[in-house]
Amino acid sequence: FNSTIGATVDTTPPTLLSIGTGKLSNPTTYVPNQKFLVTFSEPVLGIDPFDFSIITNNEFIPLPLPAMAGQNLIASLTSITSPDGGPLTGRPISSVLVTVNSSGRGTLSLELSPAATIADAAGNHSPAAR
Repeated sequence: FNSTIGATVDTTPPTLLSIGTGKLSNPTTYVPNQKFLVTFSEPVLGIDPFDFSIITNNEFIPLPLPAMAGQNLIASLTSITSPDGGPLTGRPISSVLVTVNSSGRGTLSLELSPAATIADAAGNHSPAAR
């Protein structure tokens, strides 16, 4: 009796598809709680504040510093939840909602940090996590 078992091994790392926002900040707009929808190519694990960086007025701010100033704008990451508002609690998820609290005026954006530790269920780390 000869039997061959085929298995597929996942070796493809997750990638960042987009970081979007419902409202765009600009120098004349004040948005106290800016929400960013971060979407990956597949469900991921290990998302935490260290995985993101806030950019204010084109100044790179690594996290998780509690608050940083970029000219007149002060911003800090306040929460990371699932899009439905629930906690992440170790479950694989392909999108997260990142809330950044800010005060003052200026531009604000969010980026995936080069120090990100995000991986898929097979343990493949995001390219930013290398």
